[in-house]
Amino acid sequence: MMKTLQDNTRRDAGFTLIELGLVVLVLAILATLAIPALLTARKNANEVQAISALRIINNAQEMFHRREGDFGTVEELVAAGDLDETFDPDDDRRGYRFFDEYDPTTSTWAITAEPTDPGATGDRFFYIDISGVIRFAEDGPADDDANPVQ
Repeated sequence: MMKTLQDNTRRDAGFTLIELGLVVLVLAILATLAIPALLTARKNANEVQAISALRIINNAQEMFHRREGDFGTVEELVAAGDLDETFDPDDDRRGYRFFDEYDPTTSTWAITAEPTDPGATGDRFFYIDISGVIRFAEDGPADDDANPVQ
């Protein structure tokens, strides 16, 4: 026998408030589990990007030194076109900013990369100098005594 419209029960008409509440509860639980993992993945990606940027800076310093005879500041490397504008110390490059540790000379230079919001955009501080070794610290700015990045 075929059902007619009048034979439909209340159950067939839609979801109950309890069913909708359970769906919202399950989604909330999933969100509380997924969001911290997503934020950690984002911090890790920012740190990998900062390490990559320091390698780019190392190459830019070598090019600048060959051309100019001395090493340049971050601003000079940007002005010379060896680095793009996102390396400007006033700009945020994927959660990190890059600063000259001291004024470069004809024989040495050093640059640090610091998270713009430590703990949120990155956990580690990075350092690179003429040696080309990238170093990191977790409790504050890194220097030439910090652990090398593996």
